[in-house]
Amino acid sequence: MFKKNTFGPSGELAKVDLGGNECSLETSLSLLPAQTALTAITTAQTLMSLAFLAGAFGKVGRALRVSGMVIFTVSTGTPTTTIAIKLGTVTLFTVTTAALAASTNGQLTFDCLLNVVATGSSGTVEAHGTVKAQLSTALGTAIAEYADQSVAVSAVDLTKALTLAVSIAASTAMASAQLRQGFIEVVN
Repeated sequence: MFKKNTFGPSGELAKVDLGGNECSLETSLSLLPAQTALTAITTAQTLMSLAFLAGAFGKVGRALRVSGMVIFTVSTGTPTTTIAIKLGTVTLFTVTTAALAASTNGQLTFDCLLNVVATGSSGTVEAHGTVKAQLSTALGTAIAEYADQSVAVSAVDLTKALTLAVSIAASTAMASAQLRQGFIEVVN
């Protein structure tokens, strides 16, 4: 059993057991089971988040994968849905789907790779990924895939403690959305 995970100023991941001893490297930073459902979604609401210590992104080439699976309910209307990933106050990734049909337990997944391009107080992070969403009322139908359109890197002060957050928003009311699985891992 581990007391804590640290992802410290040196940019290295360490596992610390209950006795305070550092243990072997594992890449999973956060694996979340089903979370409490969000309701009446229009403006951005947080699906999941993870706080990082100051300097945790202090290594060029540091890469994180952020992914998750969401079930949603649309009672009326046909909202588009936006998944966004922020590091601190800076939006690194945003993808909007086409209109969702009225459905219960509709499915949406997201997968994004974040890569540190430059470190320091004017550091930069490049993020790319996809969002897949069920657009039909019938479960088990084809899933549409949307790739991000970003061709730029985002400037972030990587010397500070930062929180990585994934949010969901809808163009018109979405009755509910529930993160069923969320995963943040160190790739490099």
